[in-house]
Amino acid sequence: MLFTRKTKIHILSVIGGALLSGLSLSSASAQCTSKGCKGQISTIYVKSNGDLHINTDQDETEANCTPLGNVYFTVKSGEDGRDMYLAMLLSAKAQNEEVYIRIIENSTDCEVKYMTM
Repeated sequence: MLFTRKTKIHILSVIGGALLSGLSLSSASAQCTSKGCKGQISTIYVKSNGDLHINTDQDETEANCTPLGNVYFTVKSGEDGRDMYLAMLLSAKAQNEEVYIRIIENSTDCEVKYMTM
């Protein structure tokens, strides 16, 4: 079967578009950077003092801070918004949704600055 030049160009543009869309999807996927992590919640650890420790399915050590036990980001018990963070985390965990956790750079225990879902 012979294709015309116009048909070949159309086929190549469709294939190119599919490849580009695959690349844009992969660049938007879960990851950690120096500023925080985007991924699914693996563990939510609540200490008796009320601190929240959060672990994602990513490598928290890539963030520019010191994760508690090289694993957890931290929300201190007295921090404003702590209960809203916990609600968001539980919702994300239940729905298998990704969360972006922005940390305070150079903080001990990788303290959380904000979260988005």
